[in-house]
Amino acid sequence: MSQSPDYYEEVVTLDDNQGRSLDCYIENSIKMDGDVFCLLLPIDTPIMIIATGDDPDVVEIVDDEELIQTIFPDARAVLAEQDLTLLETAY
Repeated sequence: MSQSPDYYEEVVTLDDNQGRSLDCYIENSIKMDGDVFCLLLPIDTPIMIIATGDDPDVVEIVDDEELIQTIFPDARAVLAEQDLTLLETAY
């Protein structure tokens, strides 16, 4: 793989089917059989929302979209208190 000539300067935007987008840097690229394949790095740090039940050692990734929409405003407010911004992006 070779580094992109404009290392971390070229941005690619991925869009999902819900109208959200995710901006990524092209970290590396490779040409193979006439196609170019890229390794993308999100510009903003991705997070995962997890939940615990009775056993705090067992965690589950929250992937239910309705539950995420319920949790998101509180998560955004808590992070804002830490001077962090929570973005709702694709993927």
